[in-house]
Amino acid sequence: MEFYLSERGGKVLGFQGHEYIFHRKINGTVHWRCRHYRKFNCHSKMRTIDDENHEVTAEPTEHSHDSFPQKIKANVAMQMMKETMNSVGANPRNVMGTVLQEMKLSQEVKAHMPKKSSIERTLNRVKKAGGNHIPNPVTAQ
Repeated sequence: MEFYLSERGGKVLGFQGHEYIFHRKINGTVHWRCRHYRKFNCHSKMRTIDDENHEVTAEPTEHSHDSFPQKIKANVAMQMMKETMNSVGANPRNVMGTVLQEMKLSQEVKAHMPKKSSIERTLNRVKKAGGNHIPNPVTAQ
């Protein structure tokens, strides 16, 4: 079970090779639904207890598509790169190299990663939004 954030900041749960997005929370139980509920018309759902362990209370129902465990690992790696970029203040290539080396990703997982130029652009946007960049001078005196 792995947790990470979506592009828009929502919670995503990776479980048994499938991705689930936060749907709702009722009486301490978190309801998740398949991330591909629109794309593949998948109606799979699952429930967890809202605590540190996130114990599964209702097993996921059957999916209408294949699982993508490599995509989950690629998304977790991207999330780690973004967090590292915010905390360190290094350049995107250093962050990419460090995270990819630490995670020891397989070639199948790397195939699900965006292109290097796209990752660099994303990390530069994260760096700029986080306020960790060197501002341009207003006047050149």
